Amino acid sequence: MNREGSERTRAPGTPPASQPRMDQRDRYARTLSQAEKTLGGRERLARALNVPAEKIAAWLAGAETPPLQIFLDSLDLIADGPYVRFSRPIRVAAIRSR
Repeated sequence: MNREGSERTRAPGTPPASQPRMDQRDRYARTLSQAEKTLGGRERLARALNVPAEKIAAWLAGAETPPLQIFLDSLDLIADGPYVRFSRPIRVAAIRSR
């Protein structure tokens, strides 16, 4: 409450002060877990992220914090859902000399 006795306003989605905030490691692990479910297993997730499955296990267990790029790639995988492409197309431009 503020000085006037009314309830303080919070930004949408922010927890009340009495609730603990989720730390980065937890947030990243939850996102990786969701990506693992979306793809249908750890091996598929490891293949999609191009990292060893053992590294994914360490990240999911909270033993290590994954790099930001892995977190962002996991969000992309979740957004793509079952339509994930494991290889990205390579585009080549040919330059002709005159």
